[in-house]
Amino acid sequence: MPDGDRTRTAVFIPFDPNSAVLQPPKVTIVSPTRSDATQFENAERILFSGTAVDPEDGNLTGGSFVWVSNIDGQIGTGESFTTVLSTGHHTITLTVTGSRRRHRHRRRRRSG
Repeated sequence: MPDGDRTRTAVFIPFDPNSAVLQPPKVTIVSPTRSDATQFENAERILFSGTAVDPEDGNLTGGSFVWVSNIDGQIGTGESFTTVLSTGHHTITLTVTGSRRRHRHRRRRRSG
């Protein structure tokens, strides 16, 4: 750079409240699928599994997953587990929370 050239470049990035840093995790219920969500036999063990990706934390695991039935209450934690639901039409909610306490829900109806 010649002695007389004092040029500097500054880059300004405006604050975007919708940026990935402020977004909740993307949550997917993998199992049971919508196609097998219609009916299960009494005392049948059902596999529940899900995935979640947080913009800040990446893939989430373990205790950040909480599964709840509108009839039976909390039915499990973690990415996957099996359980038997009581008789009735259940709405299952999977709530996944990232490290900044942002969370997202996914729901699916089950008959049993």
